[in-house]
Amino acid sequence: MELTPEQLAEILAALGLELPATDPIDPAEIVALIVAKAGELTAAVDTGESGDSVAAAQMPGMVALHLSTVQELRADAERGRTLVAAAVQRDQKVLIESAVRRGAIHQREAASWVAMAGRDFDGTRRVLATIPDSAAVPMTEIGTGQASGDTSDKPGTWF
Repeated sequence: MELTPEQLAEILAALGLELPATDPIDPAEIVALIVAKAGELTAAVDTGESGDSVAAAQMPGMVALHLSTVQELRADAERGRTLVAAAVQRDQKVLIESAVRRGAIHQREAASWVAMAGRDFDGTRRVLATIPDSAAVPMTEIGTGQASGDTSDKPGTWF
């Protein structure tokens, strides 16, 4: 797709640039202008220079923020990522501990299940949901209880 000179002029005007006077228009020159302007805007935002920041804020879709506000937002975002990571780890731990408590998996396998949950939590949850209780570790007594209606106390039923 090739842009018309009018479209190029609109794009450059949005960036606060003018269409070069060269004829024919060199696409490499346009790209160089756009890259240079992007570098200026990035530097202005990173350093907090007011003149370039104001010019950047006047562009459609741009907002000027004070450097301290940007730093505060970045710190808040990092705290948010930390909290999300902690919540994910807690959910993984609860999922695996629940499976161990119901006897679906062995305690010795818990670490590998936690690793699987770290890679694919939803998939691990679905797999653990399909494993019946007491599948790996019996959670009820076996062989020592007597069922109701047991006739083993009647003579002749032992042999």
